Order: sequence, then structure tokens, then C-alpha cells
Amino acid sequence: MNGEFWSIGECMLEIQDGGSDTLRITAADDTYSTAVYFKRMLPSVVVRYVSALGQDAVSQRMRQHICAHDVDDSLIAALPGRLSGCTLVRVGGCRVSRTRLPSGRPCCQS
Repeated sequence: MNGEFWSIGECMLEIQDGGSDTLRITAADDTYSTAVYFKRMLPSVVVRYVSALGQDAVSQRMRQHICAHDVDDSLIAALPGRLSGCTLVRVGGCRVSRTRLPSGRPCCQS
């Protein structure tokens, strides 16, 4: 199959707290996951992610994470003075709760 697939949305920094002394940090969101899984299913298709990130170190790491999955990042805007969104995921038993920090309150700064 040839062609392109564009996924448009927000990629956030996700901090996963499984209740141990270790936190797992990754890039996540439905539109981002869709782009990654689409590329895995159809590696010959060009997959582009359309979004915006900041210019801070965390945003740069997220961009590297996106590229590591062979997803094209050329349509991701780098916005000066902006920071990436962040969500905290708590996993306990069969329950998962998500907490998104309010706008303007970044969870991480470089």
C-alpha cells in the first residue's frame, strides 16, 4: 500500500505511576498512538503527525520519541515560550485514573 496517513492532535507527556517507587514517562495521546500503530501495521505508508510542541528540552525529547517510531515530524510546530501538556496516570488494580494539569501549569520545565 502506498500513500500517506496524517494524524492530527495533541501529544502529551504522560507520567505513569504504578504505585511503586518508579515512574514511567512517555509521549502519549490517542492521535499519537494512532500514528504509531498505523506505521507499525503499514510500514510502507508515510505517516505524518500534525501537532504543536514547545521548544523546551521535554518537547525535544517528545519529538525524538515520535521520530524513533518512524513517524514524520515535519508538520509539528515548535512554539517559542510554550511547554508541552502533561498527564499523570495512576494505575491500581483494574482502575486507571488520569489527571491533566491545568493549562499554564507545566509539570516539567527544563
